[in-house]
Amino acid sequence: MSDNDSFGDDDDFDFDTVYKVAEKVQQLQNTQLQTQLKSQTPKLIQNNNTKQGNTNDKSINNDQIYEIKGENAILRGQIAKLQKEQTELQNKLKLDFDQLLKNKDLNIESLTDTINKLKSENEFLVSENKNLYQSNSKKRKIKSNESYLEYDTSNGNNSNNLISTSTQNTSGILSPKNNDGINEALNIISDDNVKEEVKVILMNQATFFQDEKTLFIEAISNFSIPGMKKPTLNYLENINSTFTYINEDFKIFKNENSFKSAILKYLVNFQEKNRIDYLLLNFINILVEYIMKCDFQNVENTQLLPVPYLLSLINFSLNYKPKAINDVFIGKVTDNVIQLLLNFQELFKPEFDYLSLPGSSQMINFIKLQNDSENNEVFDYLFIEKTMHIKILEVFSATFLMDILTTISKVTSFHMFTFTNSKSSIYFWNMIPQQLFINSFLSIKTPIHFIYSTIVILINSVVDDDKFAFKNAGKSKGNTNDNTVKILEHVMQFLLKLEPSQIQLNVYGLNRMIGSNNHLELLNIISIPSNELSSQPKTNSFDTYNRILNEDDSDFKDFSNQEFYILKTKMLILELFETFYSTLIMISLPLNLNLNLIQILCQLVGEEQEIIYRNFRSVNNNLRIELISKSIKIMHYLITQEEQVTSTGLSNSTLREMIIVMLRILSNNMKNISIEFITNLRKNLKVYDLVFNKPLEFKEHDKFGTLNKILSIDQNKNLTEDEIDELVNNMIQIDIDSYNGIEFNYPDETISLARDIVESSVTVDEADRLHESINYNDQNFNNNDVDIEMMYNN
Repeated sequence: MSDNDSFGDDDDFDFDTVYKVAEKVQQLQNTQLQTQLKSQTPKLIQNNNTKQGNTNDKSINNDQIYEIKGENAILRGQIAKLQKEQTELQNKLKLDFDQLLKNKDLNIESLTDTINKLKSENEFLVSENKNLYQSNSKKRKIKSNESYLEYDTSNGNNSNNLISTSTQNTSGILSPKNNDGINEALNIISDDNVKEEVKVILMNQATFFQDEKTLFIEAISNFSIPGMKKPTLNYLENINSTFTYINEDFKIFKNENSFKSAILKYLVNFQEKNRIDYLLLNFINILVEYIMKCDFQNVENTQLLPVPYLLSLINFSLNYKPKAINDVFIGKVTDNVIQLLLNFQELFKPEFDYLSLPGSSQMINFIKLQNDSENNEVFDYLFIEKTMHIKILEVFSATFLMDILTTISKVTSFHMFTFTNSKSSIYFWNMIPQQLFINSFLSIKTPIHFIYSTIVILINSVVDDDKFAFKNAGKSKGNTNDNTVKILEHVMQFLLKLEPSQIQLNVYGLNRMIGSNNHLELLNIISIPSNELSSQPKTNSFDTYNRILNEDDSDFKDFSNQEFYILKTKMLILELFETFYSTLIMISLPLNLNLNLIQILCQLVGEEQEIIYRNFRSVNNNLRIELISKSIKIMHYLITQEEQVTSTGLSNSTLREMIIVMLRILSNNMKNISIEFITNLRKNLKVYDLVFNKPLEFKEHDKFGTLNKILSIDQNKNLTEDEIDELVNNMIQIDIDSYNGIEFNYPDETISLARDIVESSVTVDEADRLHESINYNDQNFNNNDVDIEMMYNN
């Protein structure tokens, strides 16, 4: 057989030899590694051929080799197949394991987020549950199971509708006194939008727990702007929108539904009943975005009518739960308010009262002055073209926006003191332009209402021992000091230059009740509720506007209100400096600023003392004394505790004036004479009436509970002599402590601080001589006949 033959014939093939060889090969495969099998197989075949000799011919050897190679190929194929299957199995297991780890990490992350969310909700709901419990504990209890409370409201030609409540659906039931808004809400969101007579029956002596959403609806339904005759939603009931606005579930269509129906429908349908934070943030954001879409630049603007009322609701919502307002939202609302205020920049630096009527002397003189000047082409006559009701809406919108900015600053301060690592102050001050704040909000022409709001904002910015105003925004130290100096310099000027002419709007605003509130009637008369929906403000005659703007201008009560407003603003400025110096221990102000402040305070104290001496029965003298006392306290700190300031560094005129005002405080002759005079008046002459400063004395005696007895002491025969003596002694003590003219006394602390200032300014011998000269003893002053005669003449 040749080398090219395959296997040859069967007769020539030796099966025994081949079997023996295959058996030996199988044994070797079982004892050797698979990797060694390939290399050792040819050697085994060669050895076998050698031992057996050349008994087999060349063709047999080839056949054996082919057989063995075939078996090896099969084995290698099986091994490769097993290796492939094993690799695939390993890869699959690895992928499954990686996916399992990934799913586990995702599950852990999801559970962590859920735990944090539940923890946050639990902390918030635990806090709110206290208020909920206190609110429900005050609800009126039903005396018996058979008793019921029936509440009817009639609105003209309406059909009767009976709403029976049970323990399963009574979470929103309120008392009749406070539930008008919710009943109206239920009527408003009905399909036919028809007001119906609602009859609410409470039965079964059940305890009804209200959710947070219901409590908020109740509160906002009863909210009214201070001084307005009706709740705010009652005014919005007859005001609709000039454009369609849809935001989430809040929908108001052009010239269709009212703002009240849109607001209450949104609140009633709000899903998160107990998450007041979600409700407040969404509600405020909706109202702000609507106002942002209004056109403030149009001279004939008719979109402003709902704006003051919507702003009042925003301010109410911010005040409702300050804890529910987060830091990021504070920054967003602040930015929106600033953008809106930029539409009213002419109101912050007006040349005259913005509400002056066309043809008034103020407007005519100003126009004439502008026409006579060389720059008359720069003068903008746009405001003259505006109607009176548009200017009224602009003034109230700007005023309420500043009140909202004040509220945001208060919420920011609350967050800084309440929450650790709160960044609310950074978000707030980053949104306020520095030049706008300094040059517009603190201009010498700025109306007093805006000045007051700005001072409150500055006080709320002092939340740490090294933060003030724009420093909270993370500015560099040099720029911060420059801004701080500029702000304080602008603020100081109001202590002397604040004039009654800057009281251009007699309104309380949204956050305080000071001064007069006469001008609030202007907002009321252009938006009196009627039976029809309208987006147009109501126009009135100039006589009507003039009557409100000039009402009681010549009356002493209105003058005293203006004086009270100015004194309160100055008092607020001194509180700002007191807070600044007592808290910001890490900030060192320039020496010139401190010296300038001392000079201004000396002049302020001297002016207030002169006013007291000339008008010793003024109803505002108590505020003047407080103003003097706080001024002395700040001066004492700067002179005796601030190392940079010394009395020798003051100018001669300032030092002279400072000693004079301090000596007026240290003089005790007036104090001794007033005590003798009042004691003689009450005990010997038995005068029990309010004779010095009746408004002030009325408040003081009412505060201590002696007013009713004093007013009826002559008619009351049931009082014993001891009771009358006790009452008279109380009257004397109140009269002595009251700041009511020449009978007033400075507080002991103020006298002590004034003495320290004088001793640090003069030598010991000079101080003794000054004390003796001002505390003389003149027996002629013991005759009180002149004082008594003067008292009765007043």
